[in-house]
Amino acid sequence: MQNFKHVLVLSDAIRGHYHQSLGVAMWISKLGGASLDPFINVPKISSFKRATTMRLNVKRIMAGDREYAHNWLNKAGFHDRNFEPETLFVSAGSSAAPFTLALAKATGNKAAVVMTPSVIGTKPFDFAIVPEHDK
Repeated sequence: MQNFKHVLVLSDAIRGHYHQSLGVAMWISKLGGASLDPFINVPKISSFKRATTMRLNVKRIMAGDREYAHNWLNKAGFHDRNFEPETLFVSAGSSAAPFTLALAKATGNKAAVVMTPSVIGTKPFDFAIVPEHDK
């Protein structure tokens, strides 16, 4: 696995998702010597808007450039923040997945997912940590 200087967990405020992501982030940090940055809560997305965001925008985010991802983050309510280079964004759960991908794209960093987000799957991510029950 690539060495990262920073590991950042994106949380959808679901305790189980947060703890799974944090556990993976802690191990990556410990084994690779990266700093474990404070977590960030992603904006809550309603069911209809979430489905739209997941199905339509993730493909556009991955096909677009950094500016498109940055603009999408702003429209989704995730306003400008500065992130260090060589950061790995880690998340679990379908609500956090689009934000994880968009942040990695917008900042030129990498994205990791824990579990398999519904609809998106693991393919768009740089890394996937998939429990056996997710096959």
